Amino acid sequence: MKIDIKKNIFNLINIILALVLVLTPNVLFPICSGLNPMGKPMKCYYSAKAILIIAVLMVLVSVLALIISKKGFNYIAYILVIAGASLSYMIPKRIIEIGHKEIDGWECGLCAKPDMSCLHTTLPALTVILIIFILVNIAGLAFNFLGKE
Repeated sequence: MKIDIKKNIFNLINIILALVLVLTPNVLFPICSGLNPMGKPMKCYYSAKAILIIAVLMVLVSVLALIISKKGFNYIAYILVIAGASLSYMIPKRIIEIGHKEIDGWECGLCAKPDMSCLHTTLPALTVILIIFILVNIAGLAFNFLGKE
């Protein structure tokens, strides 16, 4: 199978960005590495796991779009990646609440202390990556819609 680079440039960029997103909260800009007073992982740990799952799904969607390489599927892939990028921002910010500490014993979010690494390094790095993701996929939608891709 031969991949047309020009035709699939946005999907290739998505794969690269999704792989960077997989690495960001655990390797490139690690989250806090401690336990809360109850001996359980902090909220940022669960957010990193949620982002990891979303990023892997974004890789899969982009690889499928690369393989299928049809205009209609590219629309769906770009929209799914925009949704994934949006979720990856909203989960740690608790715009979308996942888990409840009192009920489930865990929750996604960020640490409360402003000097924690999840707030001053991981979140800004994620924000930049996610903005790039959204802009790339808006461009992909535009090029796809205008027939330039």
